[in-house]
Amino acid sequence: MSVRPRRTQAERRAKTRSSIVQAAISALHDVGYASTTIKEICARAGISQGGLFRHFETRLDVIVAAADEVATRHAVAFAEAMSQATGDPLEAGVRVARERCHSPINKVWHEVMLTSRTDTTLREALTPAAERHRASILALAHALFGEQLDRDRAEHLVWWVIQTFDGEALGLPILGDPEGAEERIAWVLQIVRAEVG
Repeated sequence: MSVRPRRTQAERRAKTRSSIVQAAISALHDVGYASTTIKEICARAGISQGGLFRHFETRLDVIVAAADEVATRHAVAFAEAMSQATGDPLEAGVRVARERCHSPINKVWHEVMLTSRTDTTLREALTPAAERHRASILALAHALFGEQLDRDRAEHLVWWVIQTFDGEALGLPILGDPEGAEERIAWVLQIVRAEVG
């Protein structure tokens, strides 16, 4: 019988921090920004408030860490999906972008971004995470388009695709029309192909 080595303090600390961030992500998804309180996060993480504050100075720090983690998961999931895609890479890229925009975790990104519109403290704190997210998206876009598009055009095209599908994801629960998804994908893909040439 093998004995598992005890985790180091650094490993235990990283695990606790990860649990807090995951609890914040879960709360942001389920109850929204305003109700993602320290008490709510602690209850979901199974940790005391004192335990949380040993890892994060403020609620804002937890929220920013959660948003940063969401952005990282998006980039990893997109890269993994594209590495497994077969067939036309442009169609795969459009479909994966739509899937990521409709993913449950993207609702967390929407929640935090929409709140930051009127909360300047949150907006300022989120800016570095948003810039890292943007850089990772553009790196993936450059990998997808290669030399077919210059960086500026690739950036505009990628943001247009993401904003199209983000808008769709935000509107569908209210407006419906899920059966129009394939038509929208075909339309977006037609424009992407025309731009790429």
